[in-house]
Amino acid sequence: MDRKGIRIGVFVLFVFSAALIGCQYDEITRDVYDQIRNGMTEDQVIDLIGSPDMVSETHMGELGTMASWLYQFDNADILIIFENGRVFSKSWTEF
Repeated sequence: MDRKGIRIGVFVLFVFSAALIGCQYDEITRDVYDQIRNGMTEDQVIDLIGSPDMVSETHMGELGTMASWLYQFDNADILIIFENGRVFSKSWTEF
């Protein structure tokens, strides 16, 4: 397995093992979600959609730091994974 696969696997396991805390009681549009781009800083994401409901962070030695931010809206959950303070990946789960 390559480094990227290992990082994602470890981090997903970490995220799913964490307890979900808090909830935002407003909605987000897909258009706003689509403005989140790989490489954005944590501050840029906060400026765009506010503070996350849950944050998990792990230090991966020479690979740096991985952080997971979970947002819970009335219409969707957003998971953003940061690598060394910049967006690495994101996911949208609509309900």
